[in-house]
Amino acid sequence: MWWKALCVVLLTYVHIAGLVVPLKPGVFGVVSKSCSAGENCEVDVQLYACHFRDSEQIDVWLKFDTLYYLQASDVALSGSNLLKVDFDLPGYLPTDEEAFTPALIVSAEKTGAFVIPSAISISQSDIDEFKGKKLWSESGVPSFDVKKGFLYPYRNLLMETLRNLYFHVPMWFAMMALFGVSAFYSLMVVRNESWQHDDKIVAYNTVGLVLGTLGLVTGMIWAQNTWGRFWSWDIKQTTSAITLFMYIAFFFLRTGVRDDIQKYRLSSAYNLFCFAMLIPLLFVIPRMMDSLHPGNGGNPAFAQDDLDNIMRLVFYPAVIGFILLGLWISQLIIRIKAVKTRRESSIL
Repeated sequence: MWWKALCVVLLTYVHIAGLVVPLKPGVFGVVSKSCSAGENCEVDVQLYACHFRDSEQIDVWLKFDTLYYLQASDVALSGSNLLKVDFDLPGYLPTDEEAFTPALIVSAEKTGAFVIPSAISISQSDIDEFKGKKLWSESGVPSFDVKKGFLYPYRNLLMETLRNLYFHVPMWFAMMALFGVSAFYSLMVVRNESWQHDDKIVAYNTVGLVLGTLGLVTGMIWAQNTWGRFWSWDIKQTTSAITLFMYIAFFFLRTGVRDDIQKYRLSSAYNLFCFAMLIPLLFVIPRMMDSLHPGNGGNPAFAQDDLDNIMRLVFYPAVIGFILLGLWISQLIIRIKAVKTRRESSIL
């Protein structure tokens, strides 16, 4: 069927694009001593995937708000991905605070401009916000080069692990879709006593549970690289594990009931309960509590800071592809079960 061909095309595209397309250049880290207004500030800027050459023109800026910029007085290349930068800081800062942390912008024709927020800390002993704003705005608002092309954004914490987004999250979307189909057939069994749908319920729950487990495992690997540990008892991790255990209990419930009709009724009713609990466990409770996981505890999930337009071109096909793959495998399980049933009936 056409949708199976679509599944193959989408997942092939996702695996190639998700693993091969490079990330944009970025600032890996900034190292500086304590800097004070009116003094020279030396900064080491560690870059990611820039590979600059000595002949290239590289500009570095400190940025405060959207109007106040200070260009570096000297930029020296210590390595293909390491800059030595000097700033001659004015005597006043463009703020009435004793210290502030401006963003740092690196701009070059080859790589475009990229920024790291709150790069360094600068203090001042004398405060004059008006003079500070005048000094920091003398050069005006610079124009920065924009790097175009099919590239993924650089995220300081995630870096290359950002590619896991195309596998970890779509697997969970596919899991929820399969559990939803299973719940639909469970409703048919409970309301209409359509016992013939029981094999479908088992098949969709089986594949959904496998995809959910793979999603949890890939999430743990991602957590090890970004949070520092595989399991931190984050609320989203905990509720996800509870969800999977509920569906594991579905299969144990079926093994404990010998009468087929009773098994169909009980397991279908319990399956509807599981699907009803899936919504609050995965979407409601995590949003009510602090969480490291994007989309929970006030953290954005699909905002511009997490998922830009280039990533969407791979992410959404991944969601569709994994859902189609789950449906495909489920149908194979249903057909295999039907063939076994016919053979058993013919033998009897």
